[in-house]
Amino acid sequence: MKDSLIKGFFEKEKKAIVKTGTKPPISCIIDGIQCTSGCTLGKGNIEVLDQQIPEALFISDKKQLTIKLKINMEPTNRAIEEMAIEIYNMAPQDIFEISKNF
Repeated sequence: MKDSLIKGFFEKEKKAIVKTGTKPPISCIIDGIQCTSGCTLGKGNIEVLDQQIPEALFISDKKQLTIKLKINMEPTNRAIEEMAIEIYNMAPQDIFEISKNF
């Protein structure tokens, strides 16, 4: 993905609530959130819920943004590399469901 989906979203206090849990591979989403949002586990502004759902809620001031994974990432008979290339070539709106409350 070339641009951050939440670029410019945060103005003041910010928080991310991630529903992945802490077990890989689904928890790797937390790494991406730390790289793109400025929220980190070290700063304590990421809350991880053990729901095994690829979904995150971002909160800043009175704004909320929810990002859900649309596509099925379960292993199939296809090679991992083939699936990765297919996803890389998809448009963000085909991969994610984004809901804004602002």
